[in-house]
Amino acid sequence: MKRERLLLFDLDGTLVDTGGAGLAAFNEAIRLVFGADGPELDLAGATDGGLLEKVYEHFAYEPTEKSTALFFENYLERLEYNLADPCYGGRLLEGGKTILRELMELGIPMGLLTGNTAAGAEVKVRHYGIDGYFSFGAYGDDHANRNFLGPLALKRAEKTFSRSFEPEEAVI
Repeated sequence: MKRERLLLFDLDGTLVDTGGAGLAAFNEAIRLVFGADGPELDLAGATDGGLLEKVYEHFAYEPTEKSTALFFENYLERLEYNLADPCYGGRLLEGGKTILRELMELGIPMGLLTGNTAAGAEVKVRHYGIDGYFSFGAYGDDHANRNFLGPLALKRAEKTFSRSFEPEEAVI
C-alpha cells in the first residue's frame, strides 16, 4: 500500500522573496541590541538561531535567554516594518498560493521546515497571505543547525496528523 507524502516547505526563496527586508531587519536588530554593525552574514542554509550565534561570537558576548529574547523582539518589530515598506519589493513567489491551495484541497499534509524562527515565519506567512496552509513546522529557533529540523518536523507531523511519517515519505 502506498502511503501519502508529507510536504515540508521552506519560506525564503521557495514561497516568498522578501526583497532583502528580512536581512535588513536582522542587521537593524544587531545595531539596536549590540550598538554596532555585526559580521557579514551568509544566509544560505542558515537558521536565525545559527546567525545569532555568529553575532554573539563576533561581539564576544555570552548569550542569555534575556539577550536572545531582546534581539528577536527587535528583529520581529523591524521585520514587520520592513515587509510593509514597498521599497523592498518583497513578494509571494508566482504560483505559491495556487499550489498551496490545491495541495490543501487534495488533503496533502503540509508543514514548514525553515531557518526562520517560528515567530518570524508567522510574520512572513501572514504578511504574504499564506498563513492558513501550515498547521505545524520546524523552525530556526528549535535548533541552530538546520540538519536537526527534519527529524523534528517528522515528530510534529506525527502529532498533528495522528500518524507517523518515514523520512523517505517527506518531500522538502
